[in-house]
Amino acid sequence: MIRIRMAAMALVTFLLLQPGYALGQEVLTLDEAYRLALLANEEIQIAEEDLVQGRLLVKQAITVLIPKLTARASTSRIFYEDIDDLDSTSYGLSLDQTLFAGGRTWIAKKGADYTVEAAEYGLAYARQSLLFDLLVKIYDVLLAERLILVDEDSISRAREQLRSAEAKFEVGDAPITDTLGAKVALSRAELTLVESRKELVLARRRLQDLIETSVPEEIGLPPDVTLGDIGLESYNSSALTARADLAQGRELIRISEQEAKLTGAGRRPDIKLSGSYNQYTDQVPFVPEGQIDLTLNWPFFQGGLVSLQAKEAYSRTRQAEEGYARQVKGALLEVESAYRELEALNAQSDLVEKTLADARENYRLERLRFELGDATSLDVLAAQASLTEAETLDVTHRYQTRLARAALLYFVGGMRPEVFGMTGEERKAPP
Repeated sequence: MIRIRMAAMALVTFLLLQPGYALGQEVLTLDEAYRLALLANEEIQIAEEDLVQGRLLVKQAITVLIPKLTARASTSRIFYEDIDDLDSTSYGLSLDQTLFAGGRTWIAKKGADYTVEAAEYGLAYARQSLLFDLLVKIYDVLLAERLILVDEDSISRAREQLRSAEAKFEVGDAPITDTLGAKVALSRAELTLVESRKELVLARRRLQDLIETSVPEEIGLPPDVTLGDIGLESYNSSALTARADLAQGRELIRISEQEAKLTGAGRRPDIKLSGSYNQYTDQVPFVPEGQIDLTLNWPFFQGGLVSLQAKEAYSRTRQAEEGYARQVKGALLEVESAYRELEALNAQSDLVEKTLADARENYRLERLRFELGDATSLDVLAAQASLTEAETLDVTHRYQTRLARAALLYFVGGMRPEVFGMTGEERKAPP
């Protein structure tokens, strides 16, 4: 037992030396933790870069409509055997303008617009996922802290029972086995406390990794989620319309469709207008100073290459549609799982409360019977174990219910900062 206490003291010392356990720091709120996580999270940064790339694609798609101006300059020296060497220098400008591209420009522009929309939905989903992950990490820390308090209460009760058993043994009112049983119960409670403190260290470390800064000693309890009982069918409908990942999946189908159209448009002709002006330092015969060209290119036959590429592109579109269908099935299963979990937890609430109340009353009565000599120390220890189990169940159930409500909100697409009364301030994607 001395070794166990020394291990517990060593773990407490280790906890106090952790960066997040520095005393005197402010309370970490969900709003502040979310702000820090947005700045540090790699998934958010990747999603932001996807948005940047999409916006650049839009600009690239319309550059074909802008005239291309090219400057040229050259110099050369020609060597002859029987006559003098010839030096020649030239410079000039050329202008190229696409007049008609077979509709490919607007197809590419529309596809780029869909890419931007898909990236925006992807960023929104990444932010929602981060907020939900943050809630899970915070609840893990708070639950671990609360379970430590339960374990400490259990140790206090075990110590009180050990004192009572020792006092009765000294006057001959109880056998030595009562004292030994109480010592074993106390050792077990201390072992549980050591394990709970280890879980707290790990939970705080996971939270620290998410926000990438030290965690203050005190963490505020996030606001609870309020959900109306609208039924599973309504929740499924909400998920299909509100989930950002499903919206992104629909945009990916449209992007694939535009890519297929763009490939098929490779058969269409294009018309280009070009002009050039050149200046030469030496008089070179038969070389014009200025020139204007109107060019029609029509790849009406390429050995079936365009047709094969178009078929491949439409195959990828069908593949995207199948992927979206699978995504929808997974989303609906997540919604139902979260709904059933919350349904079960709500149904258990009254039973958990009654179990705790009965365990407290049973422990009180067994303690009283022990003091009066009508019960043994084993009876008290059994009641104490039942009480600790009931307290653990009650604490765990409360946090599981909060988390289940948040999970259902997340899976139906409603995980937004304003739901929790937050400022909603989010890191903006770079221009």
